[in-house]
Amino acid sequence: MMHKLAKLNSLPIRFKLVIHFLLISILPSLLLAVLVGWAVDRIIEQQVNENTLQLIDKVNSTIEAHIENVQNMTYFISLHSNIQQFLDGTLEHLGPDEEYEISKFLQNFTTLYPEIAGILVVNQQGDYLSNELYTRSSFNLNQESWYRQAVENKGIAKLIGKPQGRRITSHVHYREDEVVTVVRAIIDSTTGEEKGVILIDLKLRVIEEAVRDVRLGKSGYLMVVDQKGDPIYSPAPSIMYEQSFDHRFSQNYGIFTEEVEGERYQLMYQQSAFTGWTLIGVFSTDQSVEEVQQILFYVVTFVFFVCFVGITASYFLSYTISRPINQLMLAMQKAESGDLTSRYEGEEQDEVGRLGRSFNTMIEQIGKLISLTERQERKKREAELHSLQANI
Repeated sequence: MMHKLAKLNSLPIRFKLVIHFLLISILPSLLLAVLVGWAVDRIIEQQVNENTLQLIDKVNSTIEAHIENVQNMTYFISLHSNIQQFLDGTLEHLGPDEEYEISKFLQNFTTLYPEIAGILVVNQQGDYLSNELYTRSSFNLNQESWYRQAVENKGIAKLIGKPQGRRITSHVHYREDEVVTVVRAIIDSTTGEEKGVILIDLKLRVIEEAVRDVRLGKSGYLMVVDQKGDPIYSPAPSIMYEQSFDHRFSQNYGIFTEEVEGERYQLMYQQSAFTGWTLIGVFSTDQSVEEVQQILFYVVTFVFFVCFVGITASYFLSYTISRPINQLMLAMQKAESGDLTSRYEGEEQDEVGRLGRSFNTMIEQIGKLISLTERQERKKREAELHSLQANI
């Protein structure tokens, strides 16, 4: 260690100044670049996560509003006098007037709310009323899975995404993957038994319109999955459509990464307490890395510029400081060798310039003293010679 310090101390002052200036200017710049890069990465990630969660929350609110609207329709439909009689079983035979009135009543909902694909009212005996939906066979509808799910929910609306295996269809032939279904059992307030079930099909395009146009970054998107983690809606084509995420939803919202086909994706999700569905934001981790890299490129460019300016400035400053010192050193070396005509020729007004002019004055004084001494010695020798001649 001491040897290295001694070797460093033996370097010319110009190199010492260059090293000193570089350490002062460039090293802090490099440290600043690392700090800025780390801070930018954290800030961008935090802002992206916050903005995405806010966006997911707004889309969730829009979907919940549609589902809540459909749920309110089930309550309103159940209050109709003829519907109540039908559910109670007291309306055994529908006359043309009653049938037309109920059909018109149900048709008003699909007219006022175009997002409704169909409405079906089923009583405890398996009979049904509707203006859009009808059975495909003579199968008793109260044995359907959606009917049993509604009964198990005990009067609370149940949301079924993309119902499968139903024995009902619509006049416009909506496919099962084109609708989501809201079912609610009508419970007898005295006995606590179900009187029937109201089923309303909501067009899936309502969910699509709320989710489809939302973009996260350059190619990120939103998708909706049900309580089991099965997709309800995802933009096509979606690499995540065949994935199941139910095992990842440990909280109401969160962030996790998933690797699909060799590419890593960051997924942010938020569960809706009202619908039970989960809205997932999907975007490639490479996109956020690209944004950070773009910022880091400008930071690195700035650091290189600072380094270039720092090296140039340090070399120039070291040259302006070391040049007059070297001139003074050369003048001293000539004087040391006996050349008393050596002079410092710099015109600087700094400490080195004043030292050089003092050196010139000193050399001149030394020259004068030497000349005086030579004259005195010569006179002394002449006096000795005269004295010797007088004695002779």
